[in-house]
Amino acid sequence: MKKLLGFLAMVTAACAMTSAAAQAAPPEWLSNGKPIPAGVVEPVATSGKLTITLRAATGGPISTINCKVVDEENIQNTPEGGLDEMKDIRFAGCKAKPSPCPAGTVTEIRALGLPWRSQLIPGPPIRDEFFGVALEVTCSGKILVGVYIGTLSPEVGKSVLVFGPGSGMLSEPKSGGFAEITGKDKLKGPPGDTKITAA
Repeated sequence: MKKLLGFLAMVTAACAMTSAAAQAAPPEWLSNGKPIPAGVVEPVATSGKLTITLRAATGGPISTINCKVVDEENIQNTPEGGLDEMKDIRFAGCKAKPSPCPAGTVTEIRALGLPWRSQLIPGPPIRDEFFGVALEVTCSGKILVGVYIGTLSPEVGKSVLVFGPGSGMLSEPKSGGFAEITGKDKLKGPPGDTKITAA
């Protein structure tokens, strides 16, 4: 009986360790439902619409800027989990209400410090945490509105990055203001590997 109880205790302990190890496994990128092999770098193109809401240090809104975005990323899995490198991101057709810029100029947004690197972080929901994000807001590229910096952690959905509650905010050191990012950025892998998710 003692041997049986001892054996059962060992089995229970082994199961607990296996379960803990499984829970501790970092999230990884999936392509068409299957994990991308470790060390394989997969290019991903994204496109979507993002809203950048600029706020004063007091929290009051300054401007809401709606832009189309396109970018290029490289994703891969490592023993530390899924990694991402945003090589390029471009904002186009930005429309601001009310405009933070004087008449005769247009609001423009430019990414600084590329590439931005990120790592998948456990959920739920799983998020793609980008470090060193910096967005420069200008008026026709000549008048500086502000440079907003920080970390963003959009949720990883089914072939989409979702910016919203829990994604974080960017701060403007000089003014003390900050920027909130909302919207969706769709992910598309190369031919044959179009569906990008994480688990």
